[in-house]
Amino acid sequence: MSTPTAAGDETGQTGQFEETDPAADGALVGDVKVRTGVTILLPLEVQNIDVTVTLSGTLTTHDWEQLFDLYEVPHDAHVRAWLTRYREHPDKDLLDRNFDRFQLARFPFEFTVTVRAAGRPLKLRLGFNALRLDPPAGDPKGFTVTNAANVVAYTEEGKVYEDIVVEPA
Repeated sequence: MSTPTAAGDETGQTGQFEETDPAADGALVGDVKVRTGVTILLPLEVQNIDVTVTLSGTLTTHDWEQLFDLYEVPHDAHVRAWLTRYREHPDKDLLDRNFDRFQLARFPFEFTVTVRAAGRPLKLRLGFNALRLDPPAGDPKGFTVTNAANVVAYTEEGKVYEDIVVEPA
């Protein structure tokens, strides 16, 4: 069992935020800039065999469930669903008006993650997809989305490793 113990970053959340796709970021519908990334929790080295690990713990992050509720996105959805709804929403100032409402919250999680190595050694980093929201004035807020759809594995080269299976533990 692995429990994340990383210190908080400047947004107050636990874990290490890493921007994943700068080209897709910078979505600006109102005055808040949105960046996508990942919060890394666990390095994992796999030697030619499939490995199953339990990823469990509690993360402190800004309340992503409240953020999803604001745009009527189901709590089991991927961050891309939130981004799509955010970009298409008719009220372009909705996020701006509600930005100060988002407070830090603790989110427990427990998932079984199976990494299929396909007969090759791998070095991966497991974590969750995350959003970083930067208002024009004030501090950014980080939202690590701790549902099964947002568990992700990255290779040493920074690419998403697709051959994982995530299930509730």
